[in-house]
Amino acid sequence: MFVNEVSRLAADALAHVEIIPATSDLMQNRPDIWRVSIDFTGHSYVMKSGIVHYFLELKRLMRDYCAEKHLIVSENFIDEQIIQLLVDSKASNMSLPDVALHVKSWIVDIDKTKQDDYEVILPVNRYHSMGEVATPHIKIVRMTETAIDDNLCHIPRALEGRFTSKYLVDTNDTDTFAIINTRANDEKSAVELAHIIVDKFVYAIKLIDPNATASSRRKSYVGLPLSYGIYNKSKDRIRTAFTRLNEPPYTVQSNAFYNKFNKPWIRLIDFLFDGHLTELQKSIIDALYWYGEVDVHRDSLVSQYLYFLIGLEKLLVPNHERQKAKKFAEHAAIIFSGSAEHASFYEDYYKKRNMLIHEGPVIIYKEDADTLRLWLRSILLELVENATKFIDLKSYYKDVHGIEW
Repeated sequence: MFVNEVSRLAADALAHVEIIPATSDLMQNRPDIWRVSIDFTGHSYVMKSGIVHYFLELKRLMRDYCAEKHLIVSENFIDEQIIQLLVDSKASNMSLPDVALHVKSWIVDIDKTKQDDYEVILPVNRYHSMGEVATPHIKIVRMTETAIDDNLCHIPRALEGRFTSKYLVDTNDTDTFAIINTRANDEKSAVELAHIIVDKFVYAIKLIDPNATASSRRKSYVGLPLSYGIYNKSKDRIRTAFTRLNEPPYTVQSNAFYNKFNKPWIRLIDFLFDGHLTELQKSIIDALYWYGEVDVHRDSLVSQYLYFLIGLEKLLVPNHERQKAKKFAEHAAIIFSGSAEHASFYEDYYKKRNMLIHEGPVIIYKEDADTLRLWLRSILLELVENATKFIDLKSYYKDVHGIEW
């Protein structure tokens, strides 16, 4: 089945691949081009816009196949393999039967992809809240020479004196690091997966402490100076002003605050990186992504509104297609107000989401986004508290709130 699907898609994709001599300005001169691959002979394999459907379907199939085979690979690896399949097939002028034979050997090579164990050290900026963490997948430590000695294998002689805690701390402007254990086909895949794990950890921090500005190094805050002038024409006054952008307050909560949330924090960390999740735990992590991806200091109110509402959607109406706005409102009213009496109030939030997507610009006020964030955080924390008592959203809502799906 897999071979047949891949072969059909690859054969159909070839109609949108063109071989021409390589030129540097190809993309600028050809708006119909989606991607270009240049081989060692100096030929360009032009993939035109009509290939998008076939290429992305091939990526979807390959992602599923690699997951089924427990192959941890990067998106770059998947792209390279598909491009090579198409380039080889086009260069040999293959028809469907030949493509199918080629796909079989191509799959054999993918199955032989070697998996190595990796330990990746990544910085975490602005983290001073829940202390050190130790799970099989991730450790959060203060970077010292002892931390390196305790967690890493032998440092090669060529790196002695250069791969030090001081070097890591100084170059990353933080002494907090995540040490991530993973398995992957190559270094790029290992780092890609490690970044995802750090992002999930940051999402968890932001759930527990909504004032936290912790981030991965890729998303860290780098202050920018802004100088500007303003002239009051009515009073003939002019002045200059200076401020710094992208520098939110560095707030650290009290120990009493963190102690209050220690129990849900431990429960969340226990399953956050687990590969064997219950349906309820998976629902929590899916919604946590939309909560954690928002940066309230940098993202527009429209983006914040849509992300928070998508997170609520995943928890309030995950399997509803008909009368979604009405069901969203009923469930939200019961959970947040105790009854369906105020359902129309909650329905307005969902209608505004539909207007943003389908009708065009809508004014979003800060209070709108802040309210959605509050609701999403409160329900996520409640679900985390109940993550070991229920296996799915359906049983949780029926037992706790009397909601029937």
